[in-house]
Amino acid sequence: MDRTRQSEKGMALMMSLGAIVIIGVLMGGVLFVSTQDYRVGGNTVRATRAAAAAELGLNRVPVDWNLADNNRLKTGDTLKKAYTAPRGATANVTITLPSGWSGCPPKKDVAGIVMSDTTAGLKLPGCTLGKPCVDGSPKFIQTPAAADTATYFVYGNSTYQDLAATANLVLTGGTTLTNLFPAAAGSVCITSVQTNWGDTRRLIPAGACESYYPIIHVLGDLHVTGGMGQGILLVDGDLDMTGNVQFMGAIIVRGTLSTYGNGAHITGAVMAANVDLDQNTVLGNSSIKYSSCALNAVMNGSAYPKAAKRRAWVDLY
Repeated sequence: MDRTRQSEKGMALMMSLGAIVIIGVLMGGVLFVSTQDYRVGGNTVRATRAAAAAELGLNRVPVDWNLADNNRLKTGDTLKKAYTAPRGATANVTITLPSGWSGCPPKKDVAGIVMSDTTAGLKLPGCTLGKPCVDGSPKFIQTPAAADTATYFVYGNSTYQDLAATANLVLTGGTTLTNLFPAAAGSVCITSVQTNWGDTRRLIPAGACESYYPIIHVLGDLHVTGGMGQGILLVDGDLDMTGNVQFMGAIIVRGTLSTYGNGAHITGAVMAANVDLDQNTVLGNSSIKYSSCALNAVMNGSAYPKAAKRRAWVDLY
């Protein structure tokens, strides 16, 4: 019996077309997945680069900060800075002083002297409750905090060592400075001069060193005679001020503070472990006047910005 074989013409073509379609689908899928991976990778690189540039901008602000901007900027003013990161990324930083900040606080009564033992203080030559050299309301306050070491070396979240670490000038113990005076070359304040502690004169127009509020750290005793200065003075040993020294700001002395003759005229605040209140030294023409406004100006003028401990980034696009 003969059988007729069916024709298989065209099967190869159909199989080829099917294979081509399957291969095309696979290639399309591979291309799609590769493209998506490439785009995701590119976006990740750009996002990482943008975050790194943003971090660069925030970290560079404290390093490049100009202390003169502290008092030059007013509430609501903005300061813009631009930094270039590697591979062309740019960080544009806008700094705005927050609202709600004010100038000098309202005046209020403060004590003339805070001591751990006012009885011992009043026994010093010429010192009585009615002594005119001590003014304040009240004139004296007795508190154990005056004898507590932490009072002089711990200030909220900051410490004496923290301030000392940011000092603009570091002087060796036993230093004697004569005639403090601002040093400038035109409109540029020369801060490398040891006897330049800023300018307290408030000239019109303002002097080049008027906005310079240095932090001075002395590694021992210091004797200053004559001149002017402003800022924060940290003395590890004793401080001796003579010759009509004019100083505005905060003075912290770990040893003894003494003035005599024309002595010193201090506007701001003084913290000292020991103070010589002898009639022949603190009296005469010496004076220490508390001023919260002066302290605010000094603290603002010598403060560096710090990056926030916690912050979040938001994708804009």
